[in-house]
Amino acid sequence: MRNGVITLIGALSVATPLGGCADNGQTGSIGPIECEGADGCDSHRDRIEGALSALELDVAVPFERTLLEPQCLTPEELEGRDLGKVACEPVCLCPFEDEYGDWIPVVLSRPLPLGPPDQCQLPGRSGNCLAYEAEFAGCEPDDATSCHAACEAADGLLREDGARVFDAEVRSTWCAEPSCRSIVRVEDRCYLDMILGPGMEQDCSLSDAEILELTSAPAQDDELGWSDLCE
Repeated sequence: MRNGVITLIGALSVATPLGGCADNGQTGSIGPIECEGADGCDSHRDRIEGALSALELDVAVPFERTLLEPQCLTPEELEGRDLGKVACEPVCLCPFEDEYGDWIPVVLSRPLPLGPPDQCQLPGRSGNCLAYEAEFAGCEPDDATSCHAACEAADGLLREDGARVFDAEVRSTWCAEPSCRSIVRVEDRCYLDMILGPGMEQDCSLSDAEILELTSAPAQDDELGWSDLCE
């Protein structure tokens, strides 16, 4: 399963790795810049600064979405909806509508039996996590109101996150031949190659070399259905 590298403010469920040494095909990637020597990454730094500025972390970004009627779905129903998530227990589908009338789903689920216990399910717009799967109490498919409280809470968290202002900067760029690398800082969290998302952060007290060593690439989505993961 991919490790929640998404943003839900501005455009829900859009991947936001915005830089790095290789174009990984995800939305927002600005691709690699080849380099030679210590001074070969000036243009890369400019692009990283531009990408960071585009996230508008230094200003409030109001969450202009309307929560529609929540639904409690069984794992089988969830798999049939093709919402990019699998579950072993009933989930809450929190449908939002944007100002253009587009329907944007947020799915709240319990942790998978074989999954990480601290999996984030509601990422914020700065790479932070607003809510974890373990915090979700579940729902009852036969109770039409059983997702109202959870979805309303998610709506509130997203609105609070949109009202926040974050201190962010490009900490460093350097040439690791053949490509440029970078580290950005958001508050007290540091990210390699502008890949912002829960689980990708490192302690900014670490050196660039330590962050490079500790940071691994996001895991790829497994082509597994709910029945494969729940047995």
